[in-house]
Amino acid sequence: MIDQKTNYVIISIRLFIYVLTFFFSNVLADIFRSEINTILFINIGLMVVFFSLMVVFLSKVISPKVSFYIQAIFDLIITSYLILNTGYLDSPYILFFAVVIIYMSFYEGFSGGIVGVLTVIIIFSFLFIVKSSLFVPQYYNFKYFMLLSEYVLSFLLIVFLVSLLNKKYKKQLLESEKYKSRLAELTNLHQAIIENVDFGVMLIDNNKFILSANNSARKIFDIQNLEGMRIDDLIKIEVSEGIVKNENKFIGYKLSPFKDPKGLMAANLFIFQDVSEKEQLKLKLEEERRLADLGRFSSVLAHEIKNPLGAIKGALQLLLKDVRGDDRLVQIFMRELNRLDLILGNMLIISKDNFKKSDNIKVKDILDDFIYYIKNSGIFENLVIKSNLDDYFRLPLSDSEFKQIVWNLLINSYEIKNDAVIDIYNNDNKMIYQDNGPGVDEAIIENFGKPFFTTKSSGTGLGIYTIFKICEKNGISLKVFSNKEFNGFKIEFIV
Repeated sequence: MIDQKTNYVIISIRLFIYVLTFFFSNVLADIFRSEINTILFINIGLMVVFFSLMVVFLSKVISPKVSFYIQAIFDLIITSYLILNTGYLDSPYILFFAVVIIYMSFYEGFSGGIVGVLTVIIIFSFLFIVKSSLFVPQYYNFKYFMLLSEYVLSFLLIVFLVSLLNKKYKKQLLESEKYKSRLAELTNLHQAIIENVDFGVMLIDNNKFILSANNSARKIFDIQNLEGMRIDDLIKIEVSEGIVKNENKFIGYKLSPFKDPKGLMAANLFIFQDVSEKEQLKLKLEEERRLADLGRFSSVLAHEIKNPLGAIKGALQLLLKDVRGDDRLVQIFMRELNRLDLILGNMLIISKDNFKKSDNIKVKDILDDFIYYIKNSGIFENLVIKSNLDDYFRLPLSDSEFKQIVWNLLINSYEIKNDAVIDIYNNDNKMIYQDNGPGVDEAIIENFGKPFFTTKSSGTGLGIYTIFKICEKNGISLKVFSNKEFNGFKIEFIV
């Protein structure tokens, strides 16, 4: 196949042969007993250089094949001119015809070689006419044709041999192209596999700089241009295999040496995956196991405390009837006992595995009665509670569950701000509870409702968790607003 590279190779061969011939012209003259014409070689050299430069410039406007044949014709003409001036049939430079036939046969095959031989025959005939006349002696014509026959047979033999080489070269070239094509397909397939796997793949050099990364690696770290960064800036790797927490993700990884075909370590292969879901599940299972153990213990403990606590409350209520004047101390006792009773109630709710659905109650009357009891008991003396629920509004809860939810919310509001103003109302399928306290900070809202999580120094972290657990059992969704979304504390119960 002829391309622009082929033409540049022929130009290089021509210049090399000319330089070699020029410097060794004395040796060739002695061997073949011919005269040296320095001016002739200089003229030929100038023509060779000029023509070579012209081919380079014309290569931009003509096809490589046309350029190839133009060069072949030039080489045949310049060789004929050299032969005509250096001994004709005895000139050593007839070998240059063979050089032209060789490269024509190599690049164009048998047909190209035959074209070259026929052109040489025509040139020899023309040179014969130029050098002699038609009235030469018969033996000279015979000598000429004998020499011509020898040259032609030699050139045909060259064509045959080089044509075989041409076939082998083309076959190897075709196999090479197939191999390159197959290699490109496999490379693309390999790259496609690497880019589409659901785990990250990075190549890291010995200085911990990232050389390459696939799409999953970019998605896991949410960075498009990972190449050139240091791996230590993304994740801390202390051992060759493990799981580390990276910001809000858990990354499972394996670091192994990457060796070149010679077996030498070229870089490090870093394979990793976002295992946050798996690790969160493990943490959740561990938390549930601990809660189950705690629940069993809490259930026994709550029952053991609840019975004497009930007796104490009954005695205090009887004592309250006999108290004359200021009964504030007794009210404090009652409030703290109710608080203790609430904690024990929360513990019992948490410890029960009750999946039974509750009633579908109208909450307005229950809430009004509950608020009336709280106001008259003096437990939350400074709280302002406003109820604005529609008569028809219902929640899939039992009376005790609804009271447990409201009680926990009131305790929460009172402990944070004992003169809080509380609004409880409904909007379509939602019940909203809100107060004018400081609200929930955005930084902790994702932990809000988790067991034992609290920001209060005297809190247990069970009140809000109990609310979440009751609602989860009865299919009620919860939405807690941060203090950036609402100026105060706000929670929605969505049916």
